[in-house]
Amino acid sequence: MHSFESSFDATFLRPILVEQGLHPDDVGALLRYAPAALTHLCWRNTILEDWHAGPDSRISDAEMMRANVATSRIFHQSIWYEIGEAWANAGPLSHDMIDVGILEQAFSFALVDAFSAERVLPHGLTLGELGGDEWEEFEGHADRQLGALLEVAEQRGAHVVAMWLGLRGSRVVGHWWGTPKWPFVVDKFLDRIDDPGDRWWQNMGGHPGQPPAPADDRAWFRTMLLTAPDELPTKVVDYCIHDAAIGFIRDV
Repeated sequence: MHSFESSFDATFLRPILVEQGLHPDDVGALLRYAPAALTHLCWRNTILEDWHAGPDSRISDAEMMRANVATSRIFHQSIWYEIGEAWANAGPLSHDMIDVGILEQAFSFALVDAFSAERVLPHGLTLGELGGDEWEEFEGHADRQLGALLEVAEQRGAHVVAMWLGLRGSRVVGHWWGTPKWPFVVDKFLDRIDDPGDRWWQNMGGHPGQPPAPADDRAWFRTMLLTAPDELPTKVVDYCIHDAAIGFIRDV
C-alpha cells in the first residue's frame, strides 16, 4: 500500500480521471466504482488467489465470481448507508458528502460483514471453512488495507481516497458487477449469445450454444446478471465464464 503513496495526490489523479471519463469532483460517480476497487484490493487480489489457483483449488471460478459479487455488494451497502444523509444534504458534486468518519464507519461495517470467519459465501461454505488456518491472515490483510486508506484520508482528505478508488475501480475492474459499465457488459454479452455469427466467436473457439436452464428465460437471466449474479446457479455462472467468456468483454 505504501509503495503507492505518490499516487494519492489530487494533482496526479485529476487528469487521469478525466481521461477515464470521470469528473474528479463527482464524488457520487467515483464512489460507484469504489466497491469493486475495494473488493479487488482487499478481497480478490490477496491470498484468496492462492486458494483459487492450481490443482488443489478450494474455490472454483464460478464460486469465485459469485463471492466477488457478494463482497462488492457488502462494500456498496456499507458505503452508501453511511453516505445517505450527506448525499441528501450536500449533493454528489460536493466534497462534503464524504469525510474520514464516513469512510471509517463504512470500512468497519464491511470488514465485519465481508471478512468474518462466520460469513456464509454464496456456494454455502463459511469464509472460515474456506480459509482454514489462513483465514486470520486473509482478514488481517483486509484490515491493514482499509486502515492504510483511512490514514491517507486523514492526511490528504477523504475526497482523495474517493478519487483513488474511482480510478482503480474504473481502470482495473471497470467491467465488474456493480460498476457503471456492467449493464453494458451484460447487454453485449447477451447480444453475442443471440448472434452465433458474431465475429467474436471466431476468437473464442465457436459459439457455445444457449445457456442452461433456468437462464434460457432471457428476461430472467438479464435481470439476474444485472442485479444478483451471485444468486445464479453455479452451472449458469460456469457457462458465463467458461463457455461464453463474459470475463473477456471489455469493449464497452
